[in-house]
Amino acid sequence: MQLLQRSVIVALAAAWNINHADMNKTENLLRPIRLDSQSTRIARVGEGATGIVYRLEKSSNMVENTADTTAYVLKVPKKTANGKSTIEKLIYECHVLDELNIKKVTGVRTCLGLFPIAIDSDFISPESDTGIVLYPFIPSNISSIEELQDSDVLIKGKLIMQLLRSSIQIIFAKYAIADLQYLVDMKTESLVIIDLTEAHPISSLKYPTFADLAAIRSFWNEVWTNIPQSEFYVSMSETVISQEISNSMKTYLQIS
Repeated sequence: MQLLQRSVIVALAAAWNINHADMNKTENLLRPIRLDSQSTRIARVGEGATGIVYRLEKSSNMVENTADTTAYVLKVPKKTANGKSTIEKLIYECHVLDELNIKKVTGVRTCLGLFPIAIDSDFISPESDTGIVLYPFIPSNISSIEELQDSDVLIKGKLIMQLLRSSIQIIFAKYAIADLQYLVDMKTESLVIIDLTEAHPISSLKYPTFADLAAIRSFWNEVWTNIPQSEFYVSMSETVISQEISNSMKTYLQIS
């Protein structure tokens, strides 16, 4: 485990210094989305530290060029213990997702925009008049690879490869996630990393600060704890890590 951690940290520290996407690039995804209340259905599915999560369904696509599914994620801010709204954290998550999508990171959602809370307001009871809409919605309560059956060897292997690749891509896109969370979609045998409100921006991969290295190590520790510690999965992980670091360096050198 320590050898894998060191190899990733060293490779990342030697990588090209990739600048964050210009903040102006985020504006196109933060435009308001307005829905017709008569063609929209909302159902509460959970609550986290930074907001309340709803399943949002619409009779037709809200945004062009999305898939045919009509299910989206609506995250509504809530008030913290000190009475401050978490809307800024949700907008920050949109900014992070924008950058990750621009840099072609796989296994993360897309932020479609800000959502003015005007429909079913009595049902939602938001702490703010604005939420964010994300895509896709994953209809799953499986939040760990370990939750799968031991017989699901092929699916586990596929998910492990996806988690490792997405995590390395995220680091090369100059972010480290705190409190790693993801959902498994058994229908497509894929996973999506969720809740990036606490993502740590990495100032430089070529010359990382102590805070950057600490955030990367913490993120990678969380990733590694999600890998079943059998000889088969560890050996496979070593191969995937080596391949993805090489691929990511080529990809992000072209983007920078």
